[in-house]
Amino acid sequence: HVRDLDQSLAFYHDLLGLPIQERFGPPGHEIAMLGPEEGTRLELIGGGEIPEHPAPTLSLGFAPENMGQLLAALEARAIPIRPMSPNPALQFYFLEDPDGYTVQLVEYVTPSSRKTTGRTGNSLRPVSFCLGINRVRGR
Repeated sequence: HVRDLDQSLAFYHDLLGLPIQERFGPPGHEIAMLGPEEGTRLELIGGGEIPEHPAPTLSLGFAPENMGQLLAALEARAIPIRPMSPNPALQFYFLEDPDGYTVQLVEYVTPSSRKTTGRTGNSLRPVSFCLGINRVRGR
């Protein structure tokens, strides 16, 4: 559930680039389905009551096509980002969506250049979507 569906769509669709596949339901109780045409989708249910700190051990993971462009867009909007690198080939960036759900951005890198491998172009569309249940540090 999300407090404000339009605000969540601005985050997940406009900023992160998830395509909207469906939007339906009466005003105040709308549902939006985001993600690729085939595969896993993110369901946003508007108008629901959610706790102040929802699902502290849940994170939504995405691997954007152009991490540099996305990080610049997040910085321009003053969205706090917590980077973490579990190994030289992997970089995570944690942030929160408008309702406080943890979002994890994943970047695969080469150890020598620390550059994104196999991810080029200007699109912010995620190339993968995963749902993970994690314990995030500091929570």
